[in-house]
Amino acid sequence: ISFYSVLGNPFSDNFEGTLANWDGNGATAWDLSATYNHSGSQGVRANNGNEGDFTSDNIDLTGATKINLSFWYYPIGLEDADVDVYFYNGASYVLIDNIGSDGVQNQWNSLELEITDAQYFVSNFRVRFNANMGAGETFGLDDLNITISSSSGNSANFTSYAINTSESIMEFRSIRWSESGTNFENNLSVQVSTNNGSDWYNATNG
Repeated sequence: ISFYSVLGNPFSDNFEGTLANWDGNGATAWDLSATYNHSGSQGVRANNGNEGDFTSDNIDLTGATKINLSFWYYPIGLEDADVDVYFYNGASYVLIDNIGSDGVQNQWNSLELEITDAQYFVSNFRVRFNANMGAGETFGLDDLNITISSSSGNSANFTSYAINTSESIMEFRSIRWSESGTNFENNLSVQVSTNNGSDWYNATNG
């Protein structure tokens, strides 16, 4: 278990106004769209002819030890490498994920990327989407949010005693636990091992 304190929300955009948060580090061909909006009246779109880089303005992440980037996206006819996400570490852009074929095509999907790599905790951090669209391909983006957290330095693991079974274990049912005073930043998880701790599997509460 690792514990983090949320420091703030240094960047968010629901694309209801202009692209003023995305014009400080190079022009973009992506455009605002009233068709591809997850919430509100508009989002932003890349398609064939309106593609390339979509780069945020500088974001100050000094003091953070964890970044959570979340957003909603709407893919149409995409392959994995059609849309890439990059983070800027103050010197170069680093590929974080290929998301073109992630999620379900032709509907809104949510994605959250969590980063604890210290190279990104700089005063001029940026997030960049790169789109390479073919005919009939579209990528909608909306409700982007960056949250930064700082580790409390406290963490712990709690492991039960070994349970001897004589039969093959086919499934686990009704694994439940309760939490108090925690939130999504506290990284609380329960894992199960069937081979004396060599491999661990995440359990779902309930």
